Amino acid sequence: MFSDQRLPDGSFRDLPHHAHSAGRAPHVVLTTEVSDLADLKELAECGVLGTVRYPFHATDVELQIIRATHEERLEEVPAVTH
Repeated sequence: MFSDQRLPDGSFRDLPHHAHSAGRAPHVVLTTEVSDLADLKELAECGVLGTVRYPFHATDVELQIIRATHEERLEEVPAVTH
């Protein structure tokens, strides 16, 4: 899920919880302005996978999609126990 860090009617922090009610929590990528301050620890706690800053290019978005896909595959791999 891509979301702007500044939403006019709410917060990106609410999106993962709302989407999670429909099933598994989504990976979230925030789009931000260069001047936006982001607390990386807080973002991670909110389920944010990464950020892309304006102006961004298609390859920035593609890299975040690849990263989310990789993370999703890691979550699906069952743990090996002995």
